[in-house]
Amino acid sequence: MSHQLSVMGIRMKVLVIMGSPRKSGNSYRITKRIEEKMKELDPSLEFVYLFLRDSHLELCQGCGLCLNHGENRCPLRDDRKDLEKQMLDSNGVIFVSPVYAMNVTAIMKNFLDRFAYTLHRPRFFDQHALIVCTTGAVGLKEAIDRLSVIKFAGFNLVHSAGFVTPASCVSRKSKNIIDSDILNAANRFYSAMVAREPAPPGLINLIAFRSQQAAFALSHEYHLSDCDYLYFQEKGWLDEKRQYYIDAKVNPLKGFVSLIIGKWVRRSMVKELQGVPWYPFASRVEK
Repeated sequence: MSHQLSVMGIRMKVLVIMGSPRKSGNSYRITKRIEEKMKELDPSLEFVYLFLRDSHLELCQGCGLCLNHGENRCPLRDDRKDLEKQMLDSNGVIFVSPVYAMNVTAIMKNFLDRFAYTLHRPRFFDQHALIVCTTGAVGLKEAIDRLSVIKFAGFNLVHSAGFVTPASCVSRKSKNIIDSDILNAANRFYSAMVAREPAPPGLINLIAFRSQQAAFALSHEYHLSDCDYLYFQEKGWLDEKRQYYIDAKVNPLKGFVSLIIGKWVRRSMVKELQGVPWYPFASRVEK
């Protein structure tokens, strides 16, 4: 396959977003080994490492301006635009974080917060993604779950790999498991990048699309924020005949279920906007 890519003149780029505050820890070493395995499949692969600890990315202030009025209204002036461009210019992105207190690191969580607007206005449909998390003992599921939110930004999440790397000596059996998981992650990620085919969206993704269709159309009808509405309108995503953000194979049953849920979301939001409290849009809790 690598020979075919060379003939076609295609050079694929992988961006590694490193959420560890350490530059030579287990997370970095595991990721470098995945890189080595992928380059065995295709030596022409280009890997670029972006260490969040060295990036100028201010702490999210939670003002909501990026969500309600567009990311250009963010009051923080830092490297966010450059980071987004680097992701868009890549064929694949590897999101890496060790487990700190049963979650991703603070700098990785801030990174996710600063790009929350892409969950409203997805844009990374041409990028495949791989999640890599490491821990000394526990917390892999929690950390991977937090990072998995990237799929709602459009990323084709190919695989999530968790590695237990205790500080004490690793047994031969554990080492063999780690080696096998590294090879599996490298093979799956590379194969997806080469195939370039959009993965069939899961039910959760389809529901997210239909729910956003309903919510953003209503925000326009009721003269609320038009930022998301205009984005969806420009993309042609407000048409009910549209099943998903991009042209992808949609399971008919999942498509039907998501359509029904989208209609239900719309009816529920209308009630709330007309003054009939409905959770989760209700602003008060009944005592």
